[in-house]
Amino acid sequence: MTLLRIDDLTLTHAPTGQKLIDSLSLEILQGEVLGVIGESGSGKSLLCKSILGLNPPSLCPTGRIDFQGIDLLSLPKERLRPWRGQKIALILQEAMSAFDPLSKIGSQMVETLRLKFPKERALEIAHQNLHQAGLQESERILKSYPHELSGGELQRVMIALAITQEVELIIADEPTSALDLLWQKRILEQFQAIQESRSLSLLFVSHDLAAIAHLADRILVMHQGREVECAPTQEIFSRPTHPQTQKLIQDRQLLLQGLHP
Repeated sequence: MTLLRIDDLTLTHAPTGQKLIDSLSLEILQGEVLGVIGESGSGKSLLCKSILGLNPPSLCPTGRIDFQGIDLLSLPKERLRPWRGQKIALILQEAMSAFDPLSKIGSQMVETLRLKFPKERALEIAHQNLHQAGLQESERILKSYPHELSGGELQRVMIALAITQEVELIIADEPTSALDLLWQKRILEQFQAIQESRSLSLLFVSHDLAAIAHLADRILVMHQGREVECAPTQEIFSRPTHPQTQKLIQDRQLLLQGLHP
């Protein structure tokens, strides 16, 4: 069953008329992981923010973004807010920017949960979800300010918040690029475990082709705001048809050869 369907999404920079995303269409099935790759400036992050209406006013979208039968693109901002975090979660590259630096993690998690649960139950669920996100020292995490945690820990807190809201789609925009190799591996394993255990859908954007190959069922390749190829993961890596896809894979192979001559 299709969970998210985007039809003919075009994102135009109003002052210049430049199309930053041009006639993009895609779908994500229930429980599927769609990987998105492309060079810097290809429109990957703009796509992620377009789904939740988070791009600046100077970027004008047209087309349709259908989530569970609702066209998110047609909703006014005040009606779009309930979808953010409750049905769809966005996990960003820079985890620190997602948190209030003046509030402890526990206060921020409990405040989110208080919309549905009393305080004691909210705190209990926060502990449980931090554990599920791979943070066993939940007491320390909840008592910490964001700046007291590592980038990897903050990424896991964002995953825990997504679990907390029982979202159906997680959009992860370069969630491992600012982390060291050990934390990258842990975060990827956590995404995979949570996605499989909860049958979540995941839109996973990354420059890391190894990460994409590990997680994704299908891969969408973007170039200059357009889709140039979309196919099952194994097919993308074994039989890429578009020159841009071939270049991305070749660049990855050359990098590995340089690291391991």
